[in-house]
Amino acid sequence: MSTLLLILTAAIWGAAFVAQRAGAESLPPFAFNGLRFLLGSLLLAPVAVGAWASRPRTIRPPFRAHLLPSLLCGLFLFLGSTLQQTAMSTTDPGKAGFLTALYILLVPLLQRLFGRPLRPLHLFCALLGTAGMALLCLSRTLSFAPGDLLLVLCALAFACHILAIDRFAPALDPLLLSCLQFAVVGLLSLPAIFLREGFPPPAAFRDAAIPFLYAAVFSCGIAYTLQVVAQRRVPPTLASLLMCLESVFALLAGALLLHERHTLRELLGCLLLFLAILLAQLPPRRRPTR
Repeated sequence: MSTLLLILTAAIWGAAFVAQRAGAESLPPFAFNGLRFLLGSLLLAPVAVGAWASRPRTIRPPFRAHLLPSLLCGLFLFLGSTLQQTAMSTTDPGKAGFLTALYILLVPLLQRLFGRPLRPLHLFCALLGTAGMALLCLSRTLSFAPGDLLLVLCALAFACHILAIDRFAPALDPLLLSCLQFAVVGLLSLPAIFLREGFPPPAAFRDAAIPFLYAAVFSCGIAYTLQVVAQRRVPPTLASLLMCLESVFALLAGALLLHERHTLRELLGCLLLFLAILLAQLPPRRRPTR
């Protein structure tokens, strides 16, 4: 069930690429990102607080225990989404998708760096998934763009976010943790909205209403919450592979909604990514008992 939730998360995020592309035409990056996370937090707050308060006191995590984890998860989420949106103006979208998806390789490497156990099969699947993303996203002519380094840092931030969720979600209320991390992202974005971009006029929100609401309600409020819930039972390396399916769903959304055509190389990249995900779910071999 947790695997299916992460696939659903990737599907929502994949369609959100179309919404973000449309919303960016009317709203600047900090306003689009920050305000959608704030709206997502407000919409989720009654459900999250109600579900947390209804749990018996004996098994209910204290509210204050959520504060530091939410701040840390929200900080990584803010860095990742802001760096990605900033770099998109100077980097080819396909290469941006690939560099962002490097978190599928960074997650197992960070696990090993911090001394956490890692199956060799999962590392192989991360490498296979990286190759699939290269075929899926990269063009034949590669060149260095100023935003490329920002996207590598973005991938690092998302990798840290996945590991932070893996560390804190099992012991905390997932809805409350998700709601509070959204609020952190929105509050960190407010200074840039008012001091750098200026608050958007009502006409901008009217023009971007549908993509903004999709990004706020589905991509933020639902998908990121599903991530927190599902990662309570899915190892971080497998979770990163499953969430990378957002690139595949983005291709499907582009074909259905924007009538984009895709090459055999891109389809081969999808196939490698699917193969990596299937291999990563193989159970470990049991040692024979005497």
